[in-house]
Amino acid sequence: MGYCLHPFAIDLDRLTRVVGCRDASLLAALFERFGHRFAPIDELAADHVEGERGITVRTALTHLVMGEPYREEFGFVCGYALELLCEHFGEQLPNGQWSAMRSDWFTQVDAALVAAGLGGLSVTGLAFRGPPVVLPDIPDFPAVGYLTRAEVVDNLTAFAEGRVAGVGDPELRAAVAQVQGWLQTCARNGRGLVTFYD
Repeated sequence: MGYCLHPFAIDLDRLTRVVGCRDASLLAALFERFGHRFAPIDELAADHVEGERGITVRTALTHLVMGEPYREEFGFVCGYALELLCEHFGEQLPNGQWSAMRSDWFTQVDAALVAAGLGGLSVTGLAFRGPPVVLPDIPDFPAVGYLTRAEVVDNLTAFAEGRVAGVGDPELRAAVAQVQGWLQTCARNGRGLVTFYD
C-alpha cells in the first residue's frame, strides 16, 4: 500500500475569496455534499492530542468558510477541509500514475523531468510547497501544494519545449505525461493547480 497525490484544477482567486466569506449557505452545502466522508478524519482528530478534545471536519470547514480562528494543533484537519473545498469548487484530475506510490516515486519522477529537459518543475516541490491560503502548520499529512495560473503557464511552456517522449522508462514517462495533462487542463480554463498528498 502506498500514498496518493490528489490534483485539482481550481480558480485560486475564487478559493481565496471563499476562505472567510462567511456564507452559511455554502457551509450547509458542503456539509450536505461531504458529510458522509467526515468520520475517518474526525476519528484521527479525536486521537491526535492526548487529553485534548479534537476538532471535527465540520468545525474545520466552519473555521475556513466563516473566517474563525483555527486551532493550531489541528492543522491536518484544516488541510483535509481545504481538500473538500477544492473538490467542491474545482475539478479533480486523473491521478492513476500517482496512486499507491512507492516512497521514492517523487524522486524518480523529478529525475525523469530533469532528463527530459524539464528541470524547472519539481513534483516534490509542488506537493510539499504548502497551501495557497493561510492554514495552521500541517506537520504530517496531508501535504498541500499548488501552482498559480501563471506558474502553470510557465511550466506548460517548458513542457512544450521538453522531450517527454524521450523518458525511457514507460511508467515514468506516463507519470510525466500525466503532470503535463494536469497543466494543460488548468491552462485551458485559466486555473491554478492544488495538490494533496496522503
